[in-house]
Amino acid sequence: MKITLLKQIMLYCLGLALPFAVIAQNSLNHKTTAPVLILPAPNEGEAKDDESLPPDMYLPGLDYQSGKDWWALSCGDDTDADADTNTCKITPSVLKVSRSPFSPYGSSMDSDPIEGQKLHWLPGPPVGTLLMFKFNPTAKLVKPTAGPVETYYYPVKDKDIFRKNTLGMTESELVMPNGIKAQLLPVLVLPNSKDKVVGDQLSNLLTLELRIGAKRQTLIKNGFSAYNQDYLAWAGDLDSDGKLDLLINTGSCSNEKNIALFLSSLAKPDELLGEAGRFEEDKGC
Repeated sequence: MKITLLKQIMLYCLGLALPFAVIAQNSLNHKTTAPVLILPAPNEGEAKDDESLPPDMYLPGLDYQSGKDWWALSCGDDTDADADTNTCKITPSVLKVSRSPFSPYGSSMDSDPIEGQKLHWLPGPPVGTLLMFKFNPTAKLVKPTAGPVETYYYPVKDKDIFRKNTLGMTESELVMPNGIKAQLLPVLVLPNSKDKVVGDQLSNLLTLELRIGAKRQTLIKNGFSAYNQDYLAWAGDLDSDGKLDLLINTGSCSNEKNIALFLSSLAKPDELLGEAGRFEEDKGC
């Protein structure tokens, strides 16, 4: 009886801890073998003491190390309806990491802090930063250079590429400079079947599919949320190979900073894109 009770207590505690876990793929940046280490940009409202200073990011664990060769991908103020979709840029930044207690429930909740870290950027990310990233020196990728980056889409008011299909799911279509069209579609994979239909049922079986011409590739293979209506965070050419790259928001709500970066230069022979890095912060909606 005592053993059973102990198991129940352990499972309950684990259930409390899991919703606040952060999964930063290959987040040990001094040991990573990942092609690209990625982090979401800190929110402007996350500055703690001096609001004039750039915001910091607070994460559980001690995964990151201070270092240079980080970059910010920014596209200006996303509320600017007159912004040019080709004005995105990348700027260099240095990461400064220090230990800091982390409250998984937020500072307003009465909870014991856990061991964590504060991530501070110098200089601070520009307004409208979508992504902080660092290329692995051993990866066969073109080293980033500061300045404009070819951009096909980023979220700007009144410049919408999304449309709902007959089943209420949000599809998107990009037209690249060479006239080639790329489509992103939520697709329902039926159990025990190879058939696929676009739909909004059984959201745990939804995937996100990229289509360019006759080629198709599943980017998000399972668990793509039916509530994710703004999944495309950026589209352009980050690796300078003249082909489409994508930054996908994989979270099911705005409270989650879940992103995945896909680069054409990492694609296998049967793929359009290869996954370069992923960051998931599961806070719940």
